[in-house]
Amino acid sequence: VQVVLHAHPPYATATGLVGRSIDVAAMPEIVVSLGARIPLGARALPKTPEATQTIERLLDEHDAILLQGNGVLTVGDSLEQAYLRMELVEHYARILAIAQQLGSVAPMSQPEVDKLLDQARDTLDPAVRKTALRGVHQDVRNDLPVLVLWTLDSYAAFSTTVHNVVVHPFSFFTFAPDWQMK
Repeated sequence: VQVVLHAHPPYATATGLVGRSIDVAAMPEIVVSLGARIPLGARALPKTPEATQTIERLLDEHDAILLQGNGVLTVGDSLEQAYLRMELVEHYARILAIAQQLGSVAPMSQPEVDKLLDQARDTLDPAVRKTALRGVHQDVRNDLPVLVLWTLDSYAAFSTTVHNVVVHPFSFFTFAPDWQMK
């Protein structure tokens, strides 16, 4: 693991907030890319030993986890891989939320899930796995016109010639009189 990505995509975060893991293996590309389930880490305050232990334990066996009350964590060998996993978790959580409004989600049979997991494990060559998984992720990405993982109420952009600008996470900029042009 080279990258750990933490975000609050709305459908996946909402799933964790209600205390649910994603245990329904209903789509082959999810099983191949993320495994048979996306577990839920118990609620713990950030940066505490309890949170660290929960995350370490779950990441030993999973590439994506829901954090109850704190979003989603994905891991990967690259930023692209961790991001695509995050995108896939949100996409699947959204599909499940919609499907559950229509009725019961029909899971894949255990033999089907096992076969997909075996196929994913059969290929140890990272280049072959990357090519195969990239195709799956591309299919998922093409299903939606837009997948917004997180939005701000406002966006900030400024020139590299402006210095001493600080964007605070819960407010806007520092005061403009502190800014310097170089």
